[in-house]
Amino acid sequence: MDKHFKKWMDMFSFRVFLIVILIFTGILQFLLMLNNVRGVTYDIQAFQLAPETIRAVKTVEDTVKTEKERQAAEAAVEPVYVFDDEIAEHRVALIESIYEIVLDVRDEIEEMEEIPTKEEQIQLFRSKLKEITDSQSSLRLTDDQLWSLIIIEKNELNKGNLALKRIVDETLSNPIRKENLTTVRNEVETKIRDNENISQLITSAFVTIGRVAIVETEKLDEDKTQERIQLARESVEPTRILQGQIIVQEGELIDREIYRQLELLGVTNNQASMKPVIGLAILVLLQMSFLYFLFDRSKLSVNKNRQHLLVTVIVYLISIALMELISLLTDDFEVMIAFLYPTALTTMLVSLLANDKVASLVTVLTAASSGVIFHEGYSAVLQMDVALYILLGGFACIYFIRNMENRSDILNACGIVAVANLLFIAFYLLMS
Repeated sequence: MDKHFKKWMDMFSFRVFLIVILIFTGILQFLLMLNNVRGVTYDIQAFQLAPETIRAVKTVEDTVKTEKERQAAEAAVEPVYVFDDEIAEHRVALIESIYEIVLDVRDEIEEMEEIPTKEEQIQLFRSKLKEITDSQSSLRLTDDQLWSLIIIEKNELNKGNLALKRIVDETLSNPIRKENLTTVRNEVETKIRDNENISQLITSAFVTIGRVAIVETEKLDEDKTQERIQLARESVEPTRILQGQIIVQEGELIDREIYRQLELLGVTNNQASMKPVIGLAILVLLQMSFLYFLFDRSKLSVNKNRQHLLVTVIVYLISIALMELISLLTDDFEVMIAFLYPTALTTMLVSLLANDKVASLVTVLTAASSGVIFHEGYSAVLQMDVALYILLGGFACIYFIRNMENRSDILNACGIVAVANLLFIAFYLLMS
């Protein structure tokens, strides 16, 4: 049987044999570890009870909540207003301009040889005011109001004009925003009607002029306000769902918000991702590539290389299968039972049956695979505590059996590795 097997192997070059064995090993490893990377999904719908406690398997930004918080921060920003202290001066000048037009019209009428009719006088006054009324669209004086300004005594007109300018100037010296204009204008109207220096004859005309003269003195600075809004939005940190965070407790109702978070995490049945599977395939490809280069460049004889290769892949696959068996029991325990894995097993067997160089590489590959196999879903990409546990235990084994001379040295090496493992477990417990 051995002769037939040897004859069959001799038919292929070592490189072909190496590639075939590593492809077979990689496929077996991939299949053994496939369940460890398939994302956990749940057959759940909104408004049903959670079948179990569900944790976040990764850290993701909750963009919906982030935007809500930014909108709240934006709404809390006080608008920036700028007070224009020159407006009072300009509006008082407007009143003075109307007053001067009134005087001009009165003088022009007095200088006429033939006194024009009332309608002609009003028409003349309106034409003189046209430039102002065109620029002040809200200034609409009736014929009666214009006539009152023409016929009133000049002394009464002067007193009323001074009183009106004082009321407008005092009012516009205070901040007035657009939304308060109507209230302020009503207050000014009341002051005009109650002022003793303003004749009842021209009160109606002065009320119209006074209301038009009142404008906003404090205007919104859109650029500065927008800057504040932008700063407020940028100051809001993105809301994240953290790895390991409990999304819903067992038996709790899955409302719309919880279901939205579950969809965001991709744990509903219709959101299973192939990305972790592709990631596992890349990891296995890398591991098999390292083994390929190690054995392809070995200076040993072809027969020795074949023996070492077969021993290595068999021990490696057994270690993967053993870790998978232990990982199946993790849900039944609250403690990290991955520490039950014998860290020296794979390293020692490969070191004794092959050599230290191969044992070192297999230790690293086993540690990397253990990080995936014992991954708890809400840790980082790899379960680094287990990977370090196997890595340190494996290298401790390589170091202490390097100069082994008799069988009792194996027991001593195992004892030292056990102490190293216990010290690492103590470190893990203390740190966690």
